[in-house]
Amino acid sequence: MKHLLPFLSFCIALFVSELQALELSSNVSLQSGNVVVAAGNTIEEERLPQAVIIPVEGMVKKLLFTTMKRRTEKAIADGCTLIVYRVKSDGGELGAAFEMSNYVFSLDKKVRTIAYVEDKAYSAAALFSLSCDDVYMKPLSAIGDCEPIMMTDGGYTTAGEKVQTVLKERFRTYSRENGYPVVLAQSMVSSELKILSVTEKSSGNISLIRSEDWDILGKEGQKEYKDIKIVCHEGDLLTLSSSEALALGFSRGTFDTPEKMLKALHYIEHADISDVNKLKK
Repeated sequence: MKHLLPFLSFCIALFVSELQALELSSNVSLQSGNVVVAAGNTIEEERLPQAVIIPVEGMVKKLLFTTMKRRTEKAIADGCTLIVYRVKSDGGELGAAFEMSNYVFSLDKKVRTIAYVEDKAYSAAALFSLSCDDVYMKPLSAIGDCEPIMMTDGGYTTAGEKVQTVLKERFRTYSRENGYPVVLAQSMVSSELKILSVTEKSSGNISLIRSEDWDILGKEGQKEYKDIKIVCHEGDLLTLSSSEALALGFSRGTFDTPEKMLKALHYIEHADISDVNKLKK
């Protein structure tokens, strides 16, 4: 019997060795590029999001729209999923503004658009900004004042009701679809509105309401609210600073640069951010 002990010991050692080898083989990972194979499962690394910064600066006109559209189409073709339009404009031609705004508003929703107001977004530039999914602003920048005006022999005059009606409709549509305060957007176009900010006592929610709607509530209904403030006076066109826009829900945030904004949105850490102004035209 004693002569069988060495043989049995060898068999046991061999059996243990096979078990260890089998256990190790079940945990083996083979890495090749971005693909990891583990225990028969394949995990592909998700494609990193791409972003681009496109300037919308100076007078809004046909040439600006052509350039912006070309750069946007190139960015989308290159796989960008976020487009930041860096806005710095006093406004311009209404026709070009409609074309630019409708183009961006109609982009595939897989592509996110942001208007970053670097200095000012007045008139046509305000319309364009609201056509984007989100508005972010630089400190001390401003947005608003979009009453349509026309050049006549006697100088500038407010455009007729037909033009104003179309412009108001665009402001309403962009604001409603992108989540901006509709009543405030309309007060950027028309100086006939008086807008109030009121706080509901029971919930603490802040609402924006036209003065005529406030009057309809009557004294009893008005008792449910506090902190009544005038946001826009009748006779004025609404223009908001970066801090006001943030407080009233027009702006999603305030950042010193678009790069800092992108970092806060977790794009800068996971994407190749390119500014077309720094590229060869």
